[in-house]
Amino acid sequence: MEQGGIIPIQDNKSFKFATTKELQSESVELHIHADCSDSSKDCTAQGVYYNDDGETLDATDFNMYHFKYNQAQGVNPSTLTLKNTKQVSRDINKNDYLDGI
Repeated sequence: MEQGGIIPIQDNKSFKFATTKELQSESVELHIHADCSDSSKDCTAQGVYYNDDGETLDATDFNMYHFKYNQAQGVNPSTLTLKNTKQVSRDINKNDYLDGI
């Protein structure tokens, strides 16, 4: 995983699903690898998550989320927040609800 990245992950091995549509019923984990290499700046990370229904052939029928993470150097990670800019046309599945991501 690249330093400064946020990667959405779903572990299909633990769910035992055969299709991406089935996988959409499960929540997404975000793995954050903040870039803290410059001690004079905040630690940062960013990433993008695309959500579709797992069946559509329409390449424009998805929702996109831009994640940005910012942490002051030396701050306890349990006090940090993740900012999400949600660009959606409609709720496609439960991963489009705030608690789904």
